[in-house]
Amino acid sequence: MKTGLEYSIAESLKKIENITDIKVNSSGWGEEKSSDLIVKYNSGLEFFGFQKENTLIIQIQTKNRSFNDEIYNIAHTIKKFKVSAGIIISKTKLTKKESQYLENFKNTIDVPILVFTDKEFNKLLLRK
Repeated sequence: MKTGLEYSIAESLKKIENITDIKVNSSGWGEEKSSDLIVKYNSGLEFFGFQKENTLIIQIQTKNRSFNDEIYNIAHTIKKFKVSAGIIISKTKLTKKESQYLENFKNTIDVPILVFTDKEFNKLLLRK
């Protein structure tokens, strides 16, 4: 089994029913500016044939990168893949400046982006 936070999150997400595919990006998809996980999941009403595949990207903030770098990586991935939503897992709560930067970025795209601290995200995963 591969190690690293990306792989731990991927293993936890595999237990969620509607998840159909998870790609772990520990090497930058051949480049450094890309998200850490690309998660495919189904939503909708399967029995009516209204099921739709969606793409969630997860960016994990590392110690050596700024929050602005993480936003840049998410922006790059949104352009590269047809993304439905994004999650940033941050080391700490966002500062006012980081929150403002995120809000400005969200105003330029049509994709919801949520931010969790690593502890908040772990609590969510433990519920499943």
